[in-house]
Amino acid sequence: MKNFKKPLWIIRFQIWLTNFFAFDLLKKDEKLAKKIEEGIIDFEAKKAILMLDIQAVLRKKLKKGRSKYIPLTKKNKAEIKAMIEADFGTQMKEHHLRLTDNLKLV
Repeated sequence: MKNFKKPLWIIRFQIWLTNFFAFDLLKKDEKLAKKIEEGIIDFEAKKAILMLDIQAVLRKKLKKGRSKYIPLTKKNKAEIKAMIEADFGTQMKEHHLRLTDNLKLV
C-alpha cells in the first residue's frame, strides 16, 4: 500500500482548529469563573447584612429592662429565638444560618 501523506495545509488547519477551540473553551471557563465569583461575593455580602440585622434585633431585645448580671431564662431565650425565626426564618434558610439555643448565629 502506498503511504499517504497529508498536505501541509491540512495539518496547519487541524492545528489551528485545535488551538481555536482550546482558546474558546478557556474564554468560556474564565467567564463562568467570573460569574461564580461575583455570585459568591454577592451571596456573602447579603449573608453579612442579614447577620448584622439579626444581631441588631438581638441587642435590642436582650438589653430591654435586663441587668447584665441576671442571665436570661430558657423561656426568655426561647421567646426571642421564636420571634427572630418568625421575622428572618426564610432568609436564614436561604443563607444557611441558624440561631442556637444560646442566641448565637451559626
